[in-house]
Amino acid sequence: MRIKWISGVVVMTLAVALVSRLGSNADAAIRSHCTAIGLELRVRAAKKAKDMAALRKRGADPVVMTQWDVYISHVDAMGRTLIDNFSEPEPPRPRDTAAMRRLDLDSLTHAGEGCTG
Repeated sequence: MRIKWISGVVVMTLAVALVSRLGSNADAAIRSHCTAIGLELRVRAAKKAKDMAALRKRGADPVVMTQWDVYISHVDAMGRTLIDNFSEPEPPRPRDTAAMRRLDLDSLTHAGEGCTG
């Protein structure tokens, strides 16, 4: 059982790593599909975490709970990776671009004195 669990996590991790490398070259349909898979992985991880919390209250074996915690964190991380790599980037908001411009200008000056020093 333990080897099966470990091999499942390894296979899922490798699959997400391989698919994530394709993120920048994927078309819109693939990007939306992979984002949906990432969201589903995160939902399943949250449901399993809730179930594990109930089992923990009933006094389940701590070793088994630790293994499940690791598994849940891996599934959640894989979901985040898929979402991060395949979701369409949001265009920057005007106030964010203004803040970035201010930071750029501040970094060009020395202690706020301008170019004349």
